Amino acid sequence: MEQTINRGLDGVNIDVSSICFIDGAKGELIYRGYDIRELANKASYEEVVHLLWEGELPTRSQLEAFRAGAQIVLTYFALCLAGLFLVLRFRSISRALLALVPVFLGVGASSLIVGLLGIELSPLTTVSGPLIIASCTEFSVLIFGRYLEERQSGLAPREASDTAAARTGRAFFTSACTTIGGFAVLVVSPLPLLRDFGIIVSLNVSIALLAALVVMPPMMVWVDSKGWLG
Repeated sequence: MEQTINRGLDGVNIDVSSICFIDGAKGELIYRGYDIRELANKASYEEVVHLLWEGELPTRSQLEAFRAGAQIVLTYFALCLAGLFLVLRFRSISRALLALVPVFLGVGASSLIVGLLGIELSPLTTVSGPLIIASCTEFSVLIFGRYLEERQSGLAPREASDTAAARTGRAFFTSACTTIGGFAVLVVSPLPLLRDFGIIVSLNVSIALLAALVVMPPMMVWVDSKGWLG
């Protein structure tokens, strides 16, 4: 009996799938009943993901909920990583919590302003949560770390706070302004996706800067005066 050898997957049925159908002779690739060309021309990335997961294209409310859910997951994940980093960096839970205060304020302020401006969530603006967390954490670590160094050198809490703000504030103020200026260019983009992303990044870096320079110094002095820094 002669054995037939099929090359590649020619004539081989792997399984029956409700997600995808391929007709090589006709050149068709169908996902959940929709031609791939139709999806590529008319559907967004999130809509296709929702289609593959749920079996149907989302309504407007379902799409907004889907994007919001993704943003919440990313934000919580970023907060956990930031908290873990701060605990390892300062080797103290109380110090880590103090450094997270501007982060929480930044996340809340960013979400409030974005909602008031009516900026819709998109694949780019969904990362606004992790972005504000990263920026606030960086600035908080810089100024708080310098404050601790000044305290160890013998300065009083108020003097240490003023010195830390003066010496480190200029550095990350310049860095923040450079970042804001670079992304602010996107605000004049004719593409709504890029324009909203430019607004989000510029807004988040500005909030992170204000949180570190305005909120962090008095918080450090107050917590230190209570003896909670350890």
